[in-house]
Amino acid sequence: MNSLAYKSYVSDLTIQLGNLTTTGRLTPIRKPAKEPEFVLIAPDTKEPVYQVFRDPDGRIWEKKDLGRAVEEPKGVFTPVDPDAVLEARRSKLPPNVLTLTAHTREDVERHCFPSDHNAYVFDYIKKDRKGKPVKPNPRDVQTYNILYRLLETEDIAFLGICNIRQYEGLYRLTTYHGNLMLQRQLYPNEVYEYEPKEIELPKAVERKAKSLVGKMIQKFDPDQYRDATVERLKAIEAGDFESNATPIDEELDEEDILELLDNFEL
Repeated sequence: MNSLAYKSYVSDLTIQLGNLTTTGRLTPIRKPAKEPEFVLIAPDTKEPVYQVFRDPDGRIWEKKDLGRAVEEPKGVFTPVDPDAVLEARRSKLPPNVLTLTAHTREDVERHCFPSDHNAYVFDYIKKDRKGKPVKPNPRDVQTYNILYRLLETEDIAFLGICNIRQYEGLYRLTTYHGNLMLQRQLYPNEVYEYEPKEIELPKAVERKAKSLVGKMIQKFDPDQYRDATVERLKAIEAGDFESNATPIDEELDEEDILELLDNFEL
């Protein structure tokens, strides 16, 4: 589906690489959370409850009234200014401007890793205030195409730190379904490093293994991979968990695969 069908996360973002510049909009790749939320209630009155905090003297506090502190050794707490914490979290970068740096793909993939945050398709076709598409600037289109071809044909990776909606993060420009994509990354100091393994395999064995797995390939069916936990929770929400909860379809054609595995010899 065209990205115009999806709601913008950012309506106007600029990507820069040297003197190349393109502007566009971001739309999310991940759909909104589909797991139902269950409200906490008091077991006797069945009324909703809210969270509070209790200090060592038994006094009850709400989160908005609490201070902040750094815990020192042996349980000593040094208060800090809550406003200073908020200020430190506030990005000093200009909003919605991503300045890229080119690195080798090997270096980036060794030191970075995708974070748990959403990723976003970047599209040079933007909308006006009425939600209608605006004819893109030819410069934006040309730069977009250059960046895409570089990512497609070269052993290169583009990284940059960007302030998007007042949240600062490290982003990698890559591709997804024939579009440019911004994917937030863990910073290198947040990632464990591992030494690569030495892979040694006789050529005859490698050829036979590749031939075998080639025969195992099945047509991809998205409905085969469904979140059974979410389906069970939705059944609870609908009030028919016991009678109508739908299990994941496990009618897979496994006979051929099992036969291949049984006959697999190295």
